[in-house]
Amino acid sequence: MKTAVIIINYCQWELTRKCIDSLDTSKNADIKIILIDNNSGEEIPEWVGERKEIDFTSLGENIGFAGGNNLGFKKSLEYAAEFTFFLNNDAEVDSSTIAELAEFLRKNTETGIAAPAIFYTSHPEKVWSAGGRLNKWRVFFDQKKYKNKEYLPEKPYQVDFVSGCALMVKTELFEKTCGFPVEYFMYFEDAELCRRVQEQGKKIYVCPQTTVYHQVGASMGGESTPLSIYYSFRNRYHFAQKALSFSLRFWFFFYYFGLCLTRIAFYIKKRRFAFVPVIIRAYFSGLFGETGKSDKV
Repeated sequence: MKTAVIIINYCQWELTRKCIDSLDTSKNADIKIILIDNNSGEEIPEWVGERKEIDFTSLGENIGFAGGNNLGFKKSLEYAAEFTFFLNNDAEVDSSTIAELAEFLRKNTETGIAAPAIFYTSHPEKVWSAGGRLNKWRVFFDQKKYKNKEYLPEKPYQVDFVSGCALMVKTELFEKTCGFPVEYFMYFEDAELCRRVQEQGKKIYVCPQTTVYHQVGASMGGESTPLSIYYSFRNRYHFAQKALSFSLRFWFFFYYFGLCLTRIAFYIKKRRFAFVPVIIRAYFSGLFGETGKSDKV
């Protein structure tokens, strides 16, 4: 079963090399790696050109996580892969992950997306994400129901959402859902993909026996940066407008306003004043329906 693996690099060549090295250990998997550099503006390492099994493209502009992955997907279609695995460049896969996810999707025709359990690289027994259920009025996906590896179920289980850090989708289905929505640029595009897959009548499963290790926040320079805060807050509001009924959107509006105020108070208390205007800009950007890449951060 051929699987296309899509990886986006942005100024993190060493992480990307480690990610690809981990893919080299994959067993019983026919893999084609599609690597997109999102305008890093850095010299391309020699190893990229030396790895002939990698289909590499360097972009002249940063088109975001969603745009980069969509471009990688279009390039992968010439390889006629049955499955497509989207993988963060700051993640590393276990040797059996690709094959087991592909086999699960092959056997379960009602499933559209299958994802591994994702652990912190720094704490390999600690779960970072293992899928989640959507709390609608808060537009919150609880990804930490299982805090440690020992608490994970033994068998695959159904969820509403899996992280775009590592997910496998049937290629035909991804094409049918028009890929990742580019208006998000980064953050919540995986949630929107999951929503569209479920609208197609397909299910989403986590296969906890498959493993990915994630160096959390490394590709963005950390978990709390102006970029990550701005896009996560702005896009949360944008996703709510698409995913919620009118009545739920009404309640979410008040919750979102209170959440932003609470976060502002937190940053003031911690004397992290630079983040306060970021939250304010994100709030109004969401409110006025701004999408895509922003020049406000």
